[in-house]
Amino acid sequence: MTYVNRAQRRSREGFGPDAGGPVSLIKFMSSRAGRLLRVIAGMALIAIGFALGGGWLTLSIIGLIPFFAGVFNVCLLAPLLGQPLKGR
Repeated sequence: MTYVNRAQRRSREGFGPDAGGPVSLIKFMSSRAGRLLRVIAGMALIAIGFALGGGWLTLSIIGLIPFFAGVFNVCLLAPLLGQPLKGR
C-alpha cells in the first residue's frame, strides 16, 4: 500500500493548489478578470431584479453581494478554501 499524504490526496480530489478544481476558480475570481466578472454579474442581477419588479427586487438585493465584492476586491468564498480574502 502506498502512503499518500494529505496534500497529494487533496490535489487528487481537486482541492489542491495545482488542481483544476475549486482552488483554481477562487484564484480566477481573485484576479482582475474575476473582479470584473463579479461586478458585471452583480450589475446584471440588480438590473434584472429592478426590471421584473415585485418580489424580484430581492434579486437586486442579492446582486449587491457580488457587486460590492468586486468593487472592494474581496472574494467571499476564498477563506473557505484557505485562500486570502483580498484579491490580487
